[in-house]
Amino acid sequence: MSTPRQLVADVLNAKLPNGTRVEPYAHDLDTITRDTVMLRIDEVTPHRELPRSHRNYRYTVIVLVPVNRKGSADDRLDALLEDVLHALDSTDLPSWSKVERGVWLNTTTPAYEVALDVPFSKE
Repeated sequence: MSTPRQLVADVLNAKLPNGTRVEPYAHDLDTITRDTVMLRIDEVTPHRELPRSHRNYRYTVIVLVPVNRKGSADDRLDALLEDVLHALDSTDLPSWSKVERGVWLNTTTPAYEVALDVPFSKE
């Protein structure tokens, strides 16, 4: 049985440009050597109408690039963000709800965090 995490990772792997690293789990990276997208579950709630069999998973899709220089980092990060949003928009997954700009962990590496709600049935 597929999991909602695997469902999102499969969509991103299929739709993002070749060479983009898709990590189904968010974790610390010593170095970022290529465009990277990671998934983090932030919240799981029961579905209002079918609470015993359906769940709503709130994911954060973390978008990172291996560039830290102002300007060029922003340009590359913006381009990867558009690729991620296009990948999510061109599937049957519910749409993302917002994007926030930040930095990765305690570094100066620029990042985007995309909020994505995924309904899933355990049946």
